[in-house]
Amino acid sequence: MDLDKYFRYGNLVEFVDNVFVKLVPLMPEQSQPTHAHHFDHITLLAIGTVKLRREDQKEEDAEVIKAPNLIVTKAGKMHQFTNVSTTDPAILCCIHAIRNGDGVEDVAEQDISREEAIKLINTYTMDIKNSPNLSLISGAVDE
Repeated sequence: MDLDKYFRYGNLVEFVDNVFVKLVPLMPEQSQPTHAHHFDHITLLAIGTVKLRREDQKEEDAEVIKAPNLIVTKAGKMHQFTNVSTTDPAILCCIHAIRNGDGVEDVAEQDISREEAIKLINTYTMDIKNSPNLSLISGAVDE
């Protein structure tokens, strides 16, 4: 399998209707920044094996998860994924509704524009430490 296209561009972001999807490739032994989300969040581990460390959890207690797998993280809980392999990449996909407010019922309209989606993602959905703001990401790379 040729994974070069995923690692060449870093994180790929795409919006389909009112759903946000971010492909997160992790090189061997690479970690993503510790972060939290305002709402419950699902991550698809598509390829590889990762260690999931949740807030207030010791390193030795972190959960090791193998692909394929779906991982649910509760709202407001700091967490971090680390690729445990020394040789193989891992690929995660973060998937969630785009919100237009702080309430659970505040899901954005299905026909939301890309520009409005990016604005709302930056305002309501993600709380990432040491990570670029999504407004700096132009979106998925066309192939």
